[in-house]
Amino acid sequence: MLKLFSQIKSNDEKLFYEVVKVCKTEPDSGLWFCTKTFSELKRVAEFCNVHSWDVDISRIQSKFTGFEFNLIGSLMKSNNAQALENRERMARTAAQRTTRFVEHWLKNREKLRHISELQSEVKRKAPTTDVKSQWDNLQSVFT
Repeated sequence: MLKLFSQIKSNDEKLFYEVVKVCKTEPDSGLWFCTKTFSELKRVAEFCNVHSWDVDISRIQSKFTGFEFNLIGSLMKSNNAQALENRERMARTAAQRTTRFVEHWLKNREKLRHISELQSEVKRKAPTTDVKSQWDNLQSVFT
């Protein structure tokens, strides 16, 4: 699993599932969202190739993101060294994009939480007077 996701999951499992849900709902997330490393996906592809008669790959699809599942299928079909390098580069790029997105989302989430806390403080401190009482207070200045 990518280091970022393993840290999030070990610290706060609820946050982990929230992050995954947000990432999956992003447009084109099937082209870049991944939670596992290339070596993990390669091991899955090798296992599925070796046990192709016993393993129905469609049954494990729910365990992977769209990008990961497509990469596993691609790895199963190709054993060319150049193709493996290209897929590894693709996986690293997707992992970087995923990491940047998650870090940005977490940072914005903290800012939004802080803003809402400040707004609630402002609402608590706001005076609850009506216009009539303010006018009367102002009139006392002139008398």
